[in-house]
Amino acid sequence: KIILQQHHKVTPPPNQIINQKQHINKTTMGRSRSGSNASAHSMSSAHTFTTSGGGSSVGSSLGFGSLSLQGGSSSLSEYIIPTLDPLEAGRGFTQLLEDLQSTSADPRTVRKAACCAALVETAKESRRGNKDGDVSPNEMFIATIAGVSSLQTSLEQKQTSLQNADAADGTAESITAELENTALPLLEILRRLLPYVAHYSNNRGALLAHQFGGLSRMLRLFVALGYALPGGGNDVSSRKKKKGKHVAAAQQGGAGANALLRQLLKVSTTLLLIVPPSSVDEKELAKLLHNTIVPMFHDVRPKVRKAAWGCGMEIVVVAAASSPTDSMAEANNDIAKKVQQQRKIIADFL
Repeated sequence: KIILQQHHKVTPPPNQIINQKQHINKTTMGRSRSGSNASAHSMSSAHTFTTSGGGSSVGSSLGFGSLSLQGGSSSLSEYIIPTLDPLEAGRGFTQLLEDLQSTSADPRTVRKAACCAALVETAKESRRGNKDGDVSPNEMFIATIAGVSSLQTSLEQKQTSLQNADAADGTAESITAELENTALPLLEILRRLLPYVAHYSNNRGALLAHQFGGLSRMLRLFVALGYALPGGGNDVSSRKKKKGKHVAAAQQGGAGANALLRQLLKVSTTLLLIVPPSSVDEKELAKLLHNTIVPMFHDVRPKVRKAAWGCGMEIVVVAAASSPTDSMAEANNDIAKKVQQQRKIIADFL
């Protein structure tokens, strides 16, 4: 309502804008303190609305930055990459690889940089001809999919071995380490690669369209695996009945399963919003949405539930806000319209 009202209003004087901002901030704080409605609280926690004149901004739950709504246009860079000028998209991909391989004091960036460097090396080694030069988005995508698929098989085997009480502790520690060191960095790299693989200059995202069924199935299996791991949603209700080493295993694996499910929410949301238009059947899009994001709306863990509501809100906001801009060429404009129509269809599934 705020978006639609502000879109049609005449820009108010500066002093009225300041008062309006203060009123909205107070209202948002009051709602978050009262906690009267679980779903409204989850959405307001994931997104912060601020109005200024005829525009609005929404804080992204996926960590993409601010989604600016000025006359219905989106400045959320990851979502407009598939319709960017090819040269600009190429520069963005080069910068993305640099960012992924940069490190800081945060151990997560170190793990992500190590995974990205390994993927780049794997992509180059898989070439038949010259192994020098920069890697392409498709090469990185194929290497990443292979890595995630292999990791999924390994995690499923370890999850099965948890049924053995004698090896429960060691297996749970191994699963947690593999999630932190490999699974989460690989899924984050995959999420950030998707917009470039879907770019219209990349054969109109044909590779992503071809791999969508397998990628969707892999994400749905990962969600099932996340709930089957110790500390997952299926494990919470029976945790009190477990004794000894099984309790320790559940405690060790709980944080890993929680983080895995939240990362899967991000990947699923990005995939749904950037998949090339008219390349995937609507039933397949609905299947991915209803088997990854929607079930977590009622997850027993607050962090997972909040992340799911944030991703649902992300889909609705992007579908309602994004539209072709005057700065786009006519070809880009036509593609952007088709992308937007598909995003609205996905939002209607919610």
